[in-house]
Amino acid sequence: LWARSAGGMAYDYGHGMATDADGNAVVAGSFAGSGTIGGETIGETAGRSAILAKYSPDGNLLWARASGGTGSNSGNNVCVNPQTGDIHLCGHVQGQTSFGEIKLERCQVQEPFVATFDGSGKVKWVRLLGGACAGLATGVAADEQGQIYLSGMGKGTFRAGKDEETSRGDYDFFAAAFSSSGKALWVHTGGGAGVDYGLGIASRPGGGCALTGEIAQQSEFAGHPLAAIGERDAIVISLQPDGKIATASVLGGKDHDLSYAITSISDGTLVIAGAFRNTTTFGNTTLTTSGKGNDIFIAKVKP
Repeated sequence: LWARSAGGMAYDYGHGMATDADGNAVVAGSFAGSGTIGGETIGETAGRSAILAKYSPDGNLLWARASGGTGSNSGNNVCVNPQTGDIHLCGHVQGQTSFGEIKLERCQVQEPFVATFDGSGKVKWVRLLGGACAGLATGVAADEQGQIYLSGMGKGTFRAGKDEETSRGDYDFFAAAFSSSGKALWVHTGGGAGVDYGLGIASRPGGGCALTGEIAQQSEFAGHPLAAIGERDAIVISLQPDGKIATASVLGGKDHDLSYAITSISDGTLVIAGAFRNTTTFGNTTLTTSGKGNDIFIAKVKP
């Protein structure tokens, strides 16, 4: 029906997409330096800019926004709030960064962020995941009550609301929540001695969220043990709006399993997609790769 391109003279990426109630599409990504989108040049000539753009159902560019400053920034994912209609962009920032008239304190290391824009593209607020953590936000979702959830990974100390948690080993995965007005509500981290990833998040019917990713070795999340099955394992964790764990599952086989994406169905079940090596098991179903590398899996699971 239509196709559009955007970018400049270097490497540019589209990382995430969502649609609103009117059928408009919003796209998150990054430009290396400045780039052109819909005939408009945006982004900074130095560094990498986080990009957010909105297109009509017919493919016409409605507006485009880019982070300012000389830092290295990226828009990694995006969602539309079903309660407010606002657009939530997540990703990472480093160095001197601004979104519209909102200037952030200089980030010495790469830090996770979430920014909220109204439907016309005006930035309303931007928040860093507090503490002394280095990392990035990989997923963002909003539930029916308008509460916003982040997934990602990082190393160091994470702070949101009354919660403060420190990574256990190398990179840990995290889930965090913010109110629709940008108030930090809670954060939980998970992992073990190795590198652990939070790769996707989805809102749940009635409120709350579900997180997916992968762990290495024995791990825990918010005090809940996550028993390893193989070399690396996929995880699915369902959280209530207040951050309490509803369910937590470790999935996979004896080798390498990871879950990249998650979505929630109206009946409360979840669908995840990722990759596995050799064999993997979901419930009573065992999957086997067709060659020596990784294969794709898609699975429907109960939370």
